[in-house]
Amino acid sequence: MPRATNVAVVAADADPYLTSAETAAMIGISPKTLRNWRCFGKGPKPILLGSVGGRVHYRRSEVDTYLSVGAAHGVVPGAHDCAPSARMGRRLETEGVV
Repeated sequence: MPRATNVAVVAADADPYLTSAETAAMIGISPKTLRNWRCFGKGPKPILLGSVGGRVHYRRSEVDTYLSVGAAHGVVPGAHDCAPSARMGRRLETEGVV
């Protein structure tokens, strides 16, 4: 009679992590633009992997959701909605400087 073994079956991650370069390519923008968006809270939700000096990644599902929601609302991925001066003005208003 064969002996039972405890073998853990590890399924492939159904929602893989994407690098910034892979995410930018999916959206149709440069990695630098994606980095700028991240600073302003725009684009898909990033995930920091690693405790110190970790790299930024994105869940594939977050990128797909970002693209589908943008398409449903007529938003063109890669298009900025405000000029840098407008962003700076809003930042100064929220910090109480203006």
